[in-house]
Amino acid sequence: MKKSKKANIVAVVLVVVAIAFVSTSFYSAYQDMQAQISEWQGTTWFVFTNNFDSLENAEYVTTDDIEGFESVTDMYNQGVYYETLNAREKLVYKAYQYALDNNYIYTYVDGSLLEGCNNSALDIIVFLSLDSGIVQQNLSTVEYSSSYTMYNRFYWKTVSKEFEGYLVSAETFSEERISKVNKAIEELEKVEFGFTEQTTEKEKAWEIFEYVEDNVDYFPEEKASKLNNKSNQSLEEVEDFLYSAVFDGETNCDGFANMYSLLCQMNGLKCFEKVSDAIDSDEAGHTWNAVSIDGKWYNVDCTEAIYTDEDEQTIGIFEVLNFGYSDELLADKLDYASITPDCNDNILPVVKQYSSPDASGVAREIASEIRKSDDDKVIVFFRSFDEDNFRQTGQSIANNLYSDIYYVTDERLNGTLCYIYR
Repeated sequence: MKKSKKANIVAVVLVVVAIAFVSTSFYSAYQDMQAQISEWQGTTWFVFTNNFDSLENAEYVTTDDIEGFESVTDMYNQGVYYETLNAREKLVYKAYQYALDNNYIYTYVDGSLLEGCNNSALDIIVFLSLDSGIVQQNLSTVEYSSSYTMYNRFYWKTVSKEFEGYLVSAETFSEERISKVNKAIEELEKVEFGFTEQTTEKEKAWEIFEYVEDNVDYFPEEKASKLNNKSNQSLEEVEDFLYSAVFDGETNCDGFANMYSLLCQMNGLKCFEKVSDAIDSDEAGHTWNAVSIDGKWYNVDCTEAIYTDEDEQTIGIFEVLNFGYSDELLADKLDYASITPDCNDNILPVVKQYSSPDASGVAREIASEIRKSDDDKVIVFFRSFDEDNFRQTGQSIANNLYSDIYYVTDERLNGTLCYIYR
């Protein structure tokens, strides 16, 4: 009997110990589960997928992982717009780079990241397209205020996480389109300019500009009109503009700007893109470049320099007028003007600026400038008047010179840029 009683006591103790161990283990597991749930629910995520209808099989990446991500396409990215962003906006920017590198068309951005920020999800993906010579514009859309619920299983419990965010569609990141971009890059890397250590940045920027001008035309008018009519355009119909520029020798302003930006960056010049959105949704906006020459930024517009229906001399003049000019001489209203570097100088020798063509002595002063010019030409910027009301002043200049003059006018946002010669 004594042995049996002792055995019972031992059994009871063992049971108590086992229960205590199991309870402790269970409680520890429960605490660990709660900690994991709290951490998971408190984490901000990006979701990447190529399936618009479902995000269940998508890739989920934390903001910490995105923050440490280094893009393989940074070599083609000037980062001018990126540097103007705050820390949370930079995370969204880098998430788009992650999508670009991994060919994800759809990126889900947690809306809490951009609360109180100055820039929207669409702004930020536009900034990436303007910083990078390989990212095409006009192929990104954003579905705002999109609700999404994430599910995850911790031990024996399935937990949900609901949040509001932005589903960003970037067709330009698709594998098919990036494949064309890579082919264009490979082709441009073959271009040899013969630059040496003695070649100045201005000479480089000009030679690259002339290369683009000599090898690329603007789309024929009928095709350009169709491409610019965005309201009737599906994603499948959108041209791959950089690819078209390189392999077909024709493109629109996006392709010109991408090509110039890439060639500059490949040859050691800092270059990024600027944009002006169209006021009417049925019309096209415009894209051009800014290039750094000896520490100063200058506007360069390869598109506006193309006038294939003009004589060779006039084409050369338009090239001069659209290379290396200041923001004061812009042809379009600049979007995001407050965050882009200012272009304050002109490479082209604009010698005079006049507020009115009827100002006393304007014709005499211009005639005097032409007389002083070694090659009988002068570039003048007239504010608030156009080609039609320049004719009378032009005739007065001719009278002062006692010879015929010729002029080419280029309409600008704040007036008219005139190239006058005899």
